[in-house]
Amino acid sequence: MKRILLFLLIIGVMTLSSIEFEKLGDQIKEIKLDNGAKLLLLQDDSAPIVHCITVANVGGVDEVPGITGISHFLEHLAFKGSTTIGTSDYEAEKLILDQEDAVFDKLLKAKNEGNLELVAEYEAELERLGIESSKYVVNNEFSKIYTQNGGRNFNAGTSKDFTMYQISLPSNKLELWFAMEADRFTQPVFREFYKERQVILDERLMREVNSPQGRLMKEMMSTAYKVHPYKFTTIGEKEDIENITRQDVKDYFNKYYGAQNLTFVLYGDIDENQAKTFAKKYLSTIPAREKSSLITEKEPKQTEERRFTVDYEASPMVMISYHVPSAKHHDNEAIEALALIFGQNEISPLIKTMVYDKKLALYAYSFSGLPGSKYDNLFSIMFAPNSGVDVDECISEVDLIIAEFLRKGISDQELESYRKQSKKNYLSRLDTGIYLPLQIGITEYITGDYKDFFSTLDKIDSLKKKDIVDVASKYLIPTNRTIGILEKAGE
Repeated sequence: MKRILLFLLIIGVMTLSSIEFEKLGDQIKEIKLDNGAKLLLLQDDSAPIVHCITVANVGGVDEVPGITGISHFLEHLAFKGSTTIGTSDYEAEKLILDQEDAVFDKLLKAKNEGNLELVAEYEAELERLGIESSKYVVNNEFSKIYTQNGGRNFNAGTSKDFTMYQISLPSNKLELWFAMEADRFTQPVFREFYKERQVILDERLMREVNSPQGRLMKEMMSTAYKVHPYKFTTIGEKEDIENITRQDVKDYFNKYYGAQNLTFVLYGDIDENQAKTFAKKYLSTIPAREKSSLITEKEPKQTEERRFTVDYEASPMVMISYHVPSAKHHDNEAIEALALIFGQNEISPLIKTMVYDKKLALYAYSFSGLPGSKYDNLFSIMFAPNSGVDVDECISEVDLIIAEFLRKGISDQELESYRKQSKKNYLSRLDTGIYLPLQIGITEYITGDYKDFFSTLDKIDSLKKKDIVDVASKYLIPTNRTIGILEKAGE
């Protein structure tokens, strides 16, 4: 019935009642285990499928200098298995893993001392031990077990605010999911550690070093933020990735990946009593550990414009970012609306003027929520100047567009168009199955209450034109912004 309801909501978006959507939230069954883990159940028996989500209340924002990127590193390692999955003989394997770590400690010491001869010796020994330990590894057994049991949508992700794991399974395989998740969080083995480190370093090269946009965004974070840990990228600094030890990962895991920081969401063909039985049997075995607390570092108010330049062999690109409050703030919905209305379609003032009318830019768009949304974040405008167009001329034009937007305001048609488009975008994703439980789990840690997810449509309906213009006037001011310019050296 839920899928039918969602379908009707989507095709009837123009006359949508937010009360209908909120009813879905009322049907969620919440189970709190003694160890602090939370299990949320949303029944839908239209197909024999269960979408399974795990969200951990930990991400890049919880890291400190020296271990930046460790949340993302741990996400990779979480698929390497446990003492029973991913190995043919764990006791024999463990002996070699311990040897690897001892050699890596010596390698780090040799690097610090600048002893290149010893560095080469220990690197060769580490490679030899890696080959030796690989003899006991059952490659990709974690994912193979799911695949062999009809699993799909198998994925994971790390953000600044959270880490998530997802899988969709036949409903008669639900116990398997409970057993696998309990195994993941009770007896993980971070095998192939040094091999996976290189995978992550290669990923960093692709996403941040060899990507013009990635380079620009990385520099934006470190310039716009001076205190708050949003200033570090999720993938981490190269030096930190190279020096993180397996013990660092174990310590981080033991601190943040306890039951008190885990929310599990099931959406689909679920027997509630059966789910409770499985939860008590498996999830209750996860150690409670310490509950994550909110980051206390407060970014000081920016009082003057900041600028930076990135030299890169690519076409010019500009990013202008303004500080805005978190997703929990009452201005958040208006800020998201501003991003869509101001620069996300062909009739948006930013795109219409910059790209079509004055042909100053190849493309232009605006967006919010970078680098996260649990804490105060950024509203950003990006564009690529056309060949021969001066960057400063484009920035001045953006200021004129903002000023005109504030003077002219928003028409009834623009507001109604926003409401329709926003609802359509929002609801169309829900019918994919996996998106709905994922957003429920994420909202639990972004705002502190998963029920906030179901009030979104009401917030869209209640938003007024003045609300959107007011946030533009309040936040899109020169003293509150950082301007990043990517250009070829010497230009």
